[in-house]
Amino acid sequence: LLKNLFKKVQYQFYHRIAFLFVRLFSKDQITYAQNKEDQIIDILIGFKDKGFYIDIGANNPHKISVTKKFYERGWNGINIEPNSENYLLFLKDRPRDINLNIGLASQEGELDYYYKPNASLIDSTGFTFSKKVYDERDYNMQSKKIKVSTLSKIFSDNNLMSVDFINMDVEGFENEILSGNDWSKYGASVLCIEGENYDKFLLEYGY
Repeated sequence: LLKNLFKKVQYQFYHRIAFLFVRLFSKDQITYAQNKEDQIIDILIGFKDKGFYIDIGANNPHKISVTKKFYERGWNGINIEPNSENYLLFLKDRPRDINLNIGLASQEGELDYYYKPNASLIDSTGFTFSKKVYDERDYNMQSKKIKVSTLSKIFSDNNLMSVDFINMDVEGFENEILSGNDWSKYGASVLCIEGENYDKFLLEYGY
């Protein structure tokens, strides 16, 4: 109980710091992200007119989107979205982007993807490849096999060495995806990752 309370207090503290950071340094108030992540990234990368992103677990091209602000400015990138309904939205609304209907993992193959059929936008944000997360939640989810690749292969297949930022929202599958990249070879100026327990791994590579 005390541990959970501490985590909530810690979250609120950093949440307020982030909002203050945006208020002080952002050039505009345009945000489509859940917690102003797009504005924070914009500040960190210097308000670039053009750039490239990778969005892992991209979910939706418009709502709760970390990349929409940048796409509207003229950026482009790679959206990785295993949910087929959401993937079709990216094909329609993000023609400049590379849109992939796959998942990412530590190695190529197929994995069980846990999802709720005919879910609303908000419900679909909880879909995951993590059996642990699935077991902890009572979402009445189904599973199906989905093709998975690795982050290293995404970089190599698209002749990339580095991108401006990577956004990752994968519901407990962060470490598997992070371990599927050669961080000594491929990387990003900014990483925006929802989750926990991956900081020590990334510190070894200067993040």
